[in-house]
Amino acid sequence: MLLELSHKLEAIHQLTFSLPPLLTQKEELFITLAGLRGALFPFLDGVCSSSSITLVDLERLGEQFGRLHGLPPDAGIRLAAEDFGIEEGARFDRAIEKILTRRTSATNSAAGAAKVREQLKIVKEASRELTRLRENALLSQQYFVITHGDAHPANMLREGSGNIRLIDWDLAIRAPAERDLFMFRGRDTLRFEAFYKGYKRLRPAFEISPGLLSFFALVRTVSDIADWAEQLASPHQAEDEAVHSLDGLDEELERLNIILGALT
Repeated sequence: MLLELSHKLEAIHQLTFSLPPLLTQKEELFITLAGLRGALFPFLDGVCSSSSITLVDLERLGEQFGRLHGLPPDAGIRLAAEDFGIEEGARFDRAIEKILTRRTSATNSAAGAAKVREQLKIVKEASRELTRLRENALLSQQYFVITHGDAHPANMLREGSGNIRLIDWDLAIRAPAERDLFMFRGRDTLRFEAFYKGYKRLRPAFEISPGLLSFFALVRTVSDIADWAEQLASPHQAEDEAVHSLDGLDEELERLNIILGALT
């Protein structure tokens, strides 16, 4: 279904940032090799980084997302619909409670214990805030559009022509546009303004919801924290991997605290 969507986005809707699979000689999307069914994609060796994406690139990306979000509702009717972080919230609560409880029992220093207590406080506040924002977000279901859901530089490839292609459409669902827009709403106001300028050119009547931007930013961070916590809880993790996961968890908890601070 996602391969069919990717093909239609370019072939029918002229979205030049999707990367559709190559059609076979029989004009089919899928091939079968050695009993395995799959698809062939063109090879692009032009990975993007945040610094390599210019203001002009961002404006063009804004136009492409504006075109994607402006597609008729039936274009993505077979896609799943946003569940507003219910599953991620539950996974977050389970994973983080388990790992922070373990860290509490393993901490011998007063400073270490104080740090874990502060992290537990942040986690509880995040759960409450996620519930509050979800209640408001549920009112936006009538404004669902097709969203990519993971538009960060690692999922962008630059062609020789300079055009940027967006890959990994695995998380594409029907959701409020802010599910994509929050990914471009960083600390650099100038870069977001360039993106939004292109976006509004295609959707002039659209008004962004700060509450939904905050909600999706919080859901993303909560999901990342749950990933790190689940890795730490694995009995098969080597010591050096555990150190890396612990650093990742601490970093995301700090980011979570910043997001919560911006909401108050």
